[in-house]
Amino acid sequence: MVQIKVGERIKNIKIEDVYYIETSAIPHRLTLYERHGYYEFYGKLIDFEALGEPFYRSHKSFLINLCHVKELNKKERTVTMANGDRCLISFRAFRELGRRLSHKDN
Repeated sequence: MVQIKVGERIKNIKIEDVYYIETSAIPHRLTLYERHGYYEFYGKLIDFEALGEPFYRSHKSFLINLCHVKELNKKERTVTMANGDRCLISFRAFRELGRRLSHKDN
């Protein structure tokens, strides 16, 4: 489970339901996208990197769940997630991401 504080509520979300987490346009805030919508809350992306194996920091602004990656676009350096959203991949993270995705399929 991932636990986040949204306003005055504490929300528990199953890890397998999380598509990705990205930094928000509002400073010090993150947006978590999951099966049933999204939530904006205060936090640091680095704190969520400890969630473990299915998550990968693909860019300074994105932490993606590898289980929900549908497509990898090398030319645009993006991944398309199961919900249709596109997340950026940094130049340095691209090779490792490709390796992880190929191992996931085996």
